[in-house]
Amino acid sequence: MHQPAEAVPHIHSATEQSEAYRDLDEECIDTALENWRETEFQTTQRLFQSENRQGVDAHDWESDKCVFSHCALLDSDFSKVTFSEVEFLDCDFSNTDFSGGFFKSCRFTRCKGVGANFLQAVFKQTIFEDCLLMNAYFDESNMVEVRFLRSDCTEASFSQMDVDRLVLDESKFIHNDLFKTPLKDIDFSKCAFSDPIVSMPPIELEGVHVDAFQAAGLARLMGVIVEA
Repeated sequence: MHQPAEAVPHIHSATEQSEAYRDLDEECIDTALENWRETEFQTTQRLFQSENRQGVDAHDWESDKCVFSHCALLDSDFSKVTFSEVEFLDCDFSNTDFSGGFFKSCRFTRCKGVGANFLQAVFKQTIFEDCLLMNAYFDESNMVEVRFLRSDCTEASFSQMDVDRLVLDESKFIHNDLFKTPLKDIDFSKCAFSDPIVSMPPIELEGVHVDAFQAAGLARLMGVIVEA
């Protein structure tokens, strides 16, 4: 559905980020997870910085107002996490499992999530900015007031999703699985958008906003041949 301008999630300036980090206590991920499991209190206002880890077990983790900066968290289990106002900056979470996670007012900036699994995740007021999300899985997820800005989602899967006020700017959506995801009022005209995987007939594309060049390519899905 079409996103009103006032609902676009705010993108913090570098100054705002620097001021916010002054209130954060730096901690290692293992210590934070141990404390969370022992106390059952959510992890709050922590800075996780320059950690290079593989196979981290963080399922069900509850975290609020934390920052992950320059971390590599590969092939890890972040399934069913609850993250509120959490930022990932210059992180690599390729092939990590975020399935069933809940993300509210979160931000992913200059992150790499190739093959990351966001199956059945919930995103509210969340931003993906300058991210590499090729072959990521967002199937059966729910997105409300989410923005993709200058991100590469080539061959990522977005099937059977519920979306509301989704904003797409200067991003790549090439050969995506969009099966059974209604795209009415979603605007792809500022993005690279081609070769989606959809139903036949392509009911997912009803009411989608595209430019003339994109429309010519999508017409082939309906058997229409556009002559030059």
